[in-house]
Amino acid sequence: MDLKRHIIVEGLRSLLRSSTSKYPKVPYVPPDGYRGAAEYDSEKCVGCGACSQTCPPGAITFTDEEKKRNIELKYGFCSFCGRCEEICPWEAIHLTKNYELAVYNHEDARTGIDIEFFECVKCRKSFFPEPQMKVSLEKVKDALSKYHIKQEELANLISICPQCSFTVEEMPERRLFMRRLVE
Repeated sequence: MDLKRHIIVEGLRSLLRSSTSKYPKVPYVPPDGYRGAAEYDSEKCVGCGACSQTCPPGAITFTDEEKKRNIELKYGFCSFCGRCEEICPWEAIHLTKNYELAVYNHEDARTGIDIEFFECVKCRKSFFPEPQMKVSLEKVKDALSKYHIKQEELANLISICPQCSFTVEEMPERRLFMRRLVE
């Protein structure tokens, strides 16, 4: 008899007070640490692709076109684990508190960023993300000064694509540069 009475009392209670939130009439505010939709910061992203290499479900992909690298995140595949945010050395991707991701067309459930490529000074072929090139030069600045090498000298060497850099004309200059690093 106690079980019947308990069920009836709980049933009446649930009619008087709601057990769910008032969403969508009252907006839901996710708690701190909530992992919602990921978004890129175009000012910080250098196009290294680290986010795509560590994405467990493969929701982040990058494709190299003629003049740019396209990094794309498909929300339909994303598990919102946060690995992309953890691994990005430039803090260019963040999980937001945005949870309203329902769309009618699955093509709309994506975000991305385009990164311009650096052009070879010899053949004008695009070969490397330009922001990544600039940041890489900045990172090795202290090491270059240790070997008395000017940053412009390294910039000239790496502004040539791999195909052009292995020509007979370019090899002596590269060998001399490498010798200076070893000595």
